[in-house]
Amino acid sequence: MAVKVKCKDFSMWNWSPSILIGLTPKITFECGKCSNISKGRTNRMHSDGAYIQCRWCGAINVIPIEYGT
Repeated sequence: MAVKVKCKDFSMWNWSPSILIGLTPKITFECGKCSNISKGRTNRMHSDGAYIQCRWCGAINVIPIEYGT
């Protein structure tokens, strides 16, 4: 099972055409476990934010955003 960590830093646009199909805009984030930079989109939203897996170490990073209304 993958470890869940809070990302160290992230950036993203506030709008993207991917929103129309239920995905977030592309998020660039620094992994909270290995500190490497990863990018991705997700549709996995939870009360604490978006969940995206680090492509380097496999940790699930929580990105503290609110998506939708």
